[in-house]
Amino acid sequence: MVKRFLGVGKVQVGLAIMLFFILVAILGQPFCTHVLHTSPYQVDYMTLGGTAPGGKHWLGTTSAGQDVLAWMLYGTRNSVVVGLASAVIGTVLTVVIGTWAGFSGGWIDRFLDGFILVFANIPTFAILFMIAGVMQNAGWLLVSLVIGCFEWSGGARQIRAQAMSLRGRDFTTALRTIGESQSHIVLSEVMPHLLGLISPMYSALI
Repeated sequence: MVKRFLGVGKVQVGLAIMLFFILVAILGQPFCTHVLHTSPYQVDYMTLGGTAPGGKHWLGTTSAGQDVLAWMLYGTRNSVVVGLASAVIGTVLTVVIGTWAGFSGGWIDRFLDGFILVFANIPTFAILFMIAGVMQNAGWLLVSLVIGCFEWSGGARQIRAQAMSLRGRDFTTALRTIGESQSHIVLSEVMPHLLGLISPMYSALI
């Protein structure tokens, strides 16, 4: 299943883009130190009021005399960490709840569908603003948890619909007839059919 997942063209493009930002996040600080010879916290008093790109400040400076490129490189690290963590959390919730609802059917499906609708109507950014107001120094883990736990509902409905379609297919019916467990059917037969939905959802959550 992993080979099939990595063989999808869209997945390869997404992984390449993600790898690029991870490298920027890792190498950003050394690049600022050894190439730009500055940091976002270092003030160039000769450029107070802001300057245009050029010279030792490749993208110019802010009104406070701080290097714009250095701020971008340092900020990428936090953005990548939050993006990857929240995407993992959101994707796991999307796949587990969506597949469980769609493939189980009955009261489980109705209950989880209502659960998905509740989260679909919760404004994530309003919650983030509330947390920022109450906790001035909210860490990346808390921000990732909030984004991941409240941004999965849209994808879960798509996964649920696809799982419902697969539940009625001949191959899943045949597997149930010969006594295969539901977990085996989902992991070995249903999940590969969902990879085309899961990969873009993960990218969108990032």
